[in-house]
Amino acid sequence: MELNMFKLTSIKKRFEGLSEAESQKEARKVIKEKFSGKVIGKDNKAFVNGTTADEYTHPIKKIDDAEVLKAKMRTSSELDNLLMVSEYLGRRNDGADGHTHKNVEYFDYYFAVFKVGDKYYYGLIDVEKTTEG
Repeated sequence: MELNMFKLTSIKKRFEGLSEAESQKEARKVIKEKFSGKVIGKDNKAFVNGTTADEYTHPIKKIDDAEVLKAKMRTSSELDNLLMVSEYLGRRNDGADGHTHKNVEYFDYYFAVFKVGDKYYYGLIDVEKTTEG
């Protein structure tokens, strides 16, 4: 997959000096304050709520690399921009990976590249489509 360098978003260094746990707590707070109850994205859209903040900061698949986890937490204030510059990869029905979720029909997946300081990171964003919309 070719990366479009113009689609990268720079992330501010607002989490400097925080521990791993403090970074997660701050990221959860930022998501709730800035995005909760809102639809983010332009072409790629997602509704953000308290569950979003919890799943973002404490994903089921634990991130063992502390540097990667802190970089992810730093992106919390840029979720709207991150989703906007991400590339849509496709859709999978709930349960395709062996896990089922209550009231979820499917997941849309997006590939994101972002920069924190001088380092670039990449990852998948999964947006669930629930039975409620």
